[in-house]
Amino acid sequence: MYKYCYILWLAAIFLLVGCKAPQPEPTIPVRTKQINLPVDRSFGLYRPFGVWDGYKYQTRRENSLALAHLAVSSDTLHLRFWNDRGQVVDIWSEHMKYFMGTVTNYADTTDADYFYARPFRTFYYKSEVDTASARWVYNAITAISNIPSDMYIKEWAHGFDGINFSFETATPSHYSLRTFWSPDAQNDSVKEAKQILFAINNIDSILNLQAKFAVLYDALTPGDYTICASYLCGLRKLSKKEIQDMHLYEDEVRASMLSKQHFKANYK
Repeated sequence: MYKYCYILWLAAIFLLVGCKAPQPEPTIPVRTKQINLPVDRSFGLYRPFGVWDGYKYQTRRENSLALAHLAVSSDTLHLRFWNDRGQVVDIWSEHMKYFMGTVTNYADTTDADYFYARPFRTFYYKSEVDTASARWVYNAITAISNIPSDMYIKEWAHGFDGINFSFETATPSHYSLRTFWSPDAQNDSVKEAKQILFAINNIDSILNLQAKFAVLYDALTPGDYTICASYLCGLRKLSKKEIQDMHLYEDEVRASMLSKQHFKANYK
């Protein structure tokens, strides 16, 4: 009798424990993001570094400037503009009602004795963009959102010098990078270059980018800097003595020119 009750008691315990057993957590589907990077198929003389190298450079640059990696961004919309002149413009929105933004100005120190030396320190200065200006920049970038990278545009020329501009666009499901080499150097027949240049000039004007970079420049110590991946982006800040010497040299040149003009006027 007692043995039978004991068995019933154990069965009841197992039944209760089984009812309260933890259920497996529901599987959350992983959201995949479509990544679109321009592919350089030309391997031509004027594309020695390739777009992929440029993308890797931007990734390293994002780390040094404490910028988010847009390829993994979860923002509703995040736009980024690189002007290859030591500046990055970020515009984003969470609900597409209000827009926010920042301008990051940067410069790398280099070895003055060897221009190609690896940068060893980065200085940067960030400033916020007001909501109205952020919306204007958003409009300027979205106006050219249907234009692909320059390598997919017929008659778009490339060269060794010039400035590269790039635009990143990120949403929870999509990321794209578009690059454009020197739109101001293209022929009039390349209509896309005019549209890109118009948007770039609008962004420059809306945000007064030159004045923003001047804030960083004034804070730098005299020396040699680079402001982009290319060896053509060297920046030299003169010391007070160098400026004085330059003014003295200019005064000497001006005096020499005036002297020659005076000589010609009186001894024709």
